[in-house]
Amino acid sequence: MVVINGILMKVVFLDKDGTLGKFERGEKGLFPGTTRFLIGQRAKGRRLYVATDAGAGGKKHVKDLPINGYFERVRIDPCRTEFYVKQNGRIERIHDDYQMRFYFETEKEQKHLKKMETGRSKSMSQMRSERSKAEAKGSREEAERLSAAIRKLQLEINSHFEYWEQMLNKDTREPLKESARYVNPYAHSTKDLLLAKRRIAPKRYTEIDAAMVGNYSDRGAVASDPQTPLIVVSDRVTNGGWELVERVLDLLFFEDGTKTWQSFERIFQSSEVKGSNDGILVSLDGIEYEMKKGTHNERSIYCP
Repeated sequence: MVVINGILMKVVFLDKDGTLGKFERGEKGLFPGTTRFLIGQRAKGRRLYVATDAGAGGKKHVKDLPINGYFERVRIDPCRTEFYVKQNGRIERIHDDYQMRFYFETEKEQKHLKKMETGRSKSMSQMRSERSKAEAKGSREEAERLSAAIRKLQLEINSHFEYWEQMLNKDTREPLKESARYVNPYAHSTKDLLLAKRRIAPKRYTEIDAAMVGNYSDRGAVASDPQTPLIVVSDRVTNGGWELVERVLDLLFFEDGTKTWQSFERIFQSSEVKGSNDGILVSLDGIEYEMKKGTHNERSIYCP
């Protein structure tokens, strides 16, 4: 794919439930104008990815929509599972490729190790009980002896778990490098948009220019990637007024190579502050929107 002005591709992330439609049992499905809106975005060269807290089963709700991909919770929620970054930049679940050293042992050895673990745990409880009795009797020397024994046993317990719970590759038995674990540098979220970007372009994700269209609850999602502004839909939008979202996307995806977050900053800094909650009102083609920046530097634009 050609890179233009440092941008590999333009991406719109889309919340599903409450943004594209209502899909709970008995609900009506897609909101009016949703398909037309998405077709229009594709025509402008923007790639569309659903980013949802729903499971893989929710993909049926958008199977007829012109989207490029679907990221359900198990693919973009580091709170539910742990991920690591492979040498080629791809993101994988740790437990798909690694398992604890303990599970490479025979069943007999596993039982032995568990017995050792149980024995140390019982010894720890007993010594703590004896130390409490010694302290109650004022036997300082005995209490100190027991405290030293407890510290020694704790080190043994820690060493036991550190060794046997170490993650090893299922094929090579090479240990997982801690530096390879995926960690979001900004904020935890059940929808990690930085992780989604890395899934789209594993080695060139920083060249993706993105925005998200979602509802009020997606403020946490954009905290995971401050460079992805959020456009919050309103009742007017979900009743068919998608032109309110189109207008903002066209302004954010500026044609001179400016990224969406930079376009947001340009508009935000040139507008007057409304009240004391860091929100500002801005008029776009005579229609008033509210813009806000959050504690994690997340950027949001609220449709009227």
